[in-house]
Amino acid sequence: MSKVCTSIGTKFERTIQDLFPDLRSTVREQNTPDFFHPTLNFWIEAKVGYIGWGARIKDYQIESFREINEPLVYAIGFHDFFQANQRLTQTTELERQDYLDKNMEVLQICFISQELINLLWKKERRISEKEKTPYCMIKSSTLNNIFERREFKRFEETVNPEDYYGFSYSDYDFFVSQINGTLYRSIIKKTDTCLTDFIKEQIS
Repeated sequence: MSKVCTSIGTKFERTIQDLFPDLRSTVREQNTPDFFHPTLNFWIEAKVGYIGWGARIKDYQIESFREINEPLVYAIGFHDFFQANQRLTQTTELERQDYLDKNMEVLQICFISQELINLLWKKERRISEKEKTPYCMIKSSTLNNIFERREFKRFEETVNPEDYYGFSYSDYDFFVSQINGTLYRSIIKKTDTCLTDFIKEQIS
């Protein structure tokens, strides 16, 4: 991973930590999501990407987490930091974080249950031409289709989110809030009510 991607990811992880100060960072652990809540016992994996392209999830960020027993939520963020490779050229990580604090805004954060992410992975999975590894771009438009129950085109056919991705709206709680210019949304399994309540409490 490039220094630019790593720095933007670190900036987003700091955003999540500020949003949920009770979370414990697990960055020094291998094959675990980025955060763990020590009392509610759930995990958060933080992924962020430019709003025009989406957030890129790699195969190990799916496959390594399948054996986790506690609830896992992916925090998918979208930022406005365009042309990052040309702009984020500072020498040290401290300088890069300072520049991002001044010049990058997180426009959206969506909290999505692991089960639904796995379904998106199954349908949106691609193979990188350069690295020859599987990846999935979670796009803002994809999440908009799900939240708005909006039909879309795939392979010249009109499909709806439920049928295409293979989930039921009745199994999930949906939540939307906008605070200080940032759009927060969540799609959480109804069986994880404590997690839904926790997110709502923090971003309402």
